[in-house]
Amino acid sequence: MGFLKALFGGKEESAEEKAQKENERKFDILKYDGVRARKAGEIEYAVRCFREALTYGKDVETMSFLAEALVAGKKPEEAYEVLETQAELEPERIGTRLSMAHVDEILQNFERMDHDCTAALQIDPDHANALYLSAKAKHALHAPFFLPLYDANCYCRKVV
Repeated sequence: MGFLKALFGGKEESAEEKAQKENERKFDILKYDGVRARKAGEIEYAVRCFREALTYGKDVETMSFLAEALVAGKKPEEAYEVLETQAELEPERIGTRLSMAHVDEILQNFERMDHDCTAALQIDPDHANALYLSAKAKHALHAPFFLPLYDANCYCRKVV
């Protein structure tokens, strides 16, 4: 390929562009090695791959893979830290907040679970899973939980 570029006068890549491409290649290799390891049940290797991949760049998808692997590897505290970083990068992503609530449930930190569910409900007030997790947190805290009031007529069909 380099020969053809030289022959036909193609533009040479700078050292910076080559380094950038090499970093992207290493990131992809590590990320997908981690995915394969996670599927094969090699949790520790998957965690190492995801952590190493994140040294080449912050990627929300890789962070969520890392958090899943950490939870599977019985390290929910570390998973929550990763999810907090992910939530800072994309604050409007409801899946991150719900994952945080699931980790809180594992850790039995129901106050923080309630806080994370509240943040998720601010993004989407009608999200069923967020409402369910919020109710679980309120139940564990022995706090009252009220669903939003809906018009009773919206669920009834008109009989003709």
